[in-house]
Amino acid sequence: MISFLPAIKLAYGRYFDFGGRSTRAEYWWYQLYANIVYIIMTISFLGGAVAGIGALFGDDDMAMAAIIGFLLFLLCFLIILLSIIPALALTVRRLHDSGKSSLVVWLVFVPFVNIVAGVLIFIFSLLPSSAGDNKYGPPSPAAK
Repeated sequence: MISFLPAIKLAYGRYFDFGGRSTRAEYWWYQLYANIVYIIMTISFLGGAVAGIGALFGDDDMAMAAIIGFLLFLLCFLIILLSIIPALALTVRRLHDSGKSSLVVWLVFVPFVNIVAGVLIFIFSLLPSSAGDNKYGPPSPAAK
């Protein structure tokens, strides 16, 4: 079974790879990583906003905190932008691993249908891997 850092490296290493398969561990470690980045981004945004308000009232220390919070927010935002394609590719591969079509991933971009598609992706991502080869190829390299 793959661990946290190798799963993140594998996700970025297969950046544009929408074919093949990915294990549950690969998918869920990447989801943990993405959520940690989202949390850091949210905290830095809120902290920077509060510090920015303090800076408006003349507190120089708050001005520096606002700048640091803003820079951390930008860094996290950049990471998220760079993670969109690997996240989509990983989700497609995860669906393939459980023997499901990747069409449901693209339904996430359709308004109102995206709620149902998100629930289906969550359910399908919990399914075990297909044993051996399936119509999407051999098991993920991380399964070995």
